[in-house]
Amino acid sequence: MPIPSHWLLGGLLFLFTLNASAEADIYRWIDDQGVTQYTQYPPLGRAAEKISQHHNKAEKNAQAKLQQQTDGLAERRELKNLTQTFSAEEKKEQQQRQAFCAKAQQNINMLQTRQHISEKAPDGSIIALGAEQKAAKIQKIRAQISEHCP
Repeated sequence: MPIPSHWLLGGLLFLFTLNASAEADIYRWIDDQGVTQYTQYPPLGRAAEKISQHHNKAEKNAQAKLQQQTDGLAERRELKNLTQTFSAEEKKEQQQRQAFCAKAQQNINMLQTRQHISEKAPDGSIIALGAEQKAAKIQKIRAQISEHCP
């Protein structure tokens, strides 16, 4: 049983498409019998229409758009990761700041409410703080609170 010519033509066109590189040109022309032919090279002495250039432009445009979208997606993911990292670091810093502020407030309360306060000296001995030393420590802690606490 003979193969219909349009099937053969379609099969050949399919093979040309598979074997052609992305930059190859495809030409469409009509032979002496009025049958449309597709080839990689224009026929000698006949008018032919270059058709693959339009497809290549569309394909390149689609690839460029896809690349832009892919790049944009990668940038958005990176930004999201950075945001999450900064959020975690900010939470950690906020917790440390809150702990510092709470401890500083406890120290001020202790210095203001207790009559006798002692502290460890650099040599390891214990010394009692006088009224001026207590006032200086309170002033120092209040400065730290005003600088670091909300």
